[in-house]
Amino acid sequence: ISLQAESSAVESTGQAKAEAVARAEAAKIEAEAAVEAAKLKAEALKIETESELERLKAARDADIKFALEQNQLEVEKAEKMAKIDTDKFQQMVGALGQDTLMAMASGPQDHQVKMLQSLGLS
Repeated sequence: ISLQAESSAVESTGQAKAEAVARAEAAKIEAEAAVEAAKLKAEALKIETESELERLKAARDADIKFALEQNQLEVEKAEKMAKIDTDKFQQMVGALGQDTLMAMASGPQDHQVKMLQSLGLS
């Protein structure tokens, strides 16, 4: 009976040890899987963040390019409008003639005002 009890104790101790080792191995595998999942999640987040950063950079570059082109068009428009105004003034002065302008300028004050108004300079 003593031998049988001792054998039974050894058997239950061996079984308990095997179960403990199996549980420890299962916990180790679960922990490794959780670490790997966390690494993959971090990598996915990194890729997603880099992609969003590239998208924002491309959008910003497009906005800057558009603004530069708009500014260039505004400058060209202003230059053309200034040239049109200059040409118009020169044509008006040329049509009146230098002698007429001098006569108008040497006349009374109200004539000078009317002359400037007719030239669009008042």
